[in-house]
Amino acid sequence: PTLGKTFFNFELEFDPVPPREWMKAHPEVPLVAVVCYLILIYAGPAYFANRPPLKWRNGLAAWNFLLCIFSTLGFFRTFPVIV
Repeated sequence: PTLGKTFFNFELEFDPVPPREWMKAHPEVPLVAVVCYLILIYAGPAYFANRPPLKWRNGLAAWNFLLCIFSTLGFFRTFPVIV
């Protein structure tokens, strides 16, 4: 009862049936994702073998910072529900 104040309206009114029905109607989506992933795993190293390394230092630092913020917010959002 007291945790209801921490939920947003879209969380309280969420109906899981339409997304679940869509996923049942489209079993090809995860299969296509896995096939694309496997292709990238094998084709990626071959594609980048003779190329100079990319300079992603700043981008990866920003990604790590945003991931840290997201994880912290996720912790504070889910901790009261878990405990």
